Amino acid sequence: MSLVSGLVGVKLIYDFAKNVVIFIA
Repeated sequence: MSLVSGLVGVKLIYDFAKNVVIFIA
């Protein structure tokens, strides 16, 4: 896995987690 794809995956997971937190709150 390249560094770029890794960063993109982390960003997607971060955005998803942020949306979940906003939904719960």
